[in-house]
Amino acid sequence: MVVNLAGGSAKGKGEKGKGKDKNEKGKGKTDRNDELTALVGGLPYDTEESALKEEFASCGEFERFSMPKHESGTPKGFAFIQFKTQDALDKALAKDGQDFGGRYLGVKKASDGGKGKGKDGKGKDGKGKGKGKDGKGKDKAKGKSKTPDFAGKKETVEENADDEPAKKKAKVAAPADDDSSE
Repeated sequence: MVVNLAGGSAKGKGEKGKGKDKNEKGKGKTDRNDELTALVGGLPYDTEESALKEEFASCGEFERFSMPKHESGTPKGFAFIQFKTQDALDKALAKDGQDFGGRYLGVKKASDGGKGKGKDGKGKDGKGKGKGKDGKGKDKAKGKSKTPDFAGKKETVEENADDEPAKKKAKVAAPADDDSSE
């Protein structure tokens, strides 16, 4: 019986195991510059990368181009284009609201807003929404709903028994014609 202890050299991070060494660089945000990156939204779901690159090539040279796709291979409807110059980014931002493949492009600077909640899910100040001091949320009315009281006339089914729609009568088959009359 062979047992691999934690930190052993059989498999794991390192030479031929899965993962990456501490000194190894992987994919990620290392060479990304959001100040020169345009977020292009509103793309048709059948958009080809080549068509989108062609549309924005007139703005200037790309440093990086990314069009995320679903597992099925269809585009998610947005792309990130990092330009080499601020002038190229400005030209791309001017395409905001233009028609592309029957949809209107939404082009904005990737560094503007839309930061999300971050990795801890609590927002930028680290506090999150929370429930407040008493742990019961913001609603001060205890056990009462926010809907106003009903002001109309209350009726029950028994009171409305006279107003029921008339019941349908069963169809009766017509007597068959008898041709044997003498």
